[in-house]
Amino acid sequence: MWQQFMENKEVDVVAAAVDIQGASAVKPFVENGTFTCVIDAARTLPIRFQFRTVPAVIFLDKEGIIRWAQEGFSILNPDHYQLLEKLLAGEFPEALPSHQEAVAPEFRSISQQRYKEAMELLHSGAEGAALMLLDEALRYDPYDFIIRKQRWHIRYPEKFTPEIDTAWQRKKLVEERETIMG
Repeated sequence: MWQQFMENKEVDVVAAAVDIQGASAVKPFVENGTFTCVIDAARTLPIRFQFRTVPAVIFLDKEGIIRWAQEGFSILNPDHYQLLEKLLAGEFPEALPSHQEAVAPEFRSISQQRYKEAMELLHSGAEGAALMLLDEALRYDPYDFIIRKQRWHIRYPEKFTPEIDTAWQRKKLVEERETIMG
């Protein structure tokens, strides 16, 4: 759908895949893409923009100024599609209100720190310890879908390759939220 949207428009798209496991985990999903994809294993963009869900979009104008950032974005959503048309026309609306539940800033900070520690452990081969830290990170911010998805990808790799099982993810999300949040 992005390819159709970009046709005949002066726009460049760069995707940022947020994955603790790095390029090898992302490659099967982006290798046939028509735009550049970079890996953000350290969650730099989600931390900077306080995103907790994917996909997200960050729109920069021709001068490189950030004009819009939104999580939970889908080009298939007619409202989001119209928003992109307006952004390309130079119309920069006010930010949409976040639908994310509030988590105390100190808990978000601890959650992000645990994620970083888990990433280091995972890269050193300590998968079990990394999973424990990801579980802890999620307890501090149970609404962070990015952390949740990283845990799933490690625990249930068959649900991510060769294709991502989104129906399973929706079901698992409901189950975990009921368990974690009572």
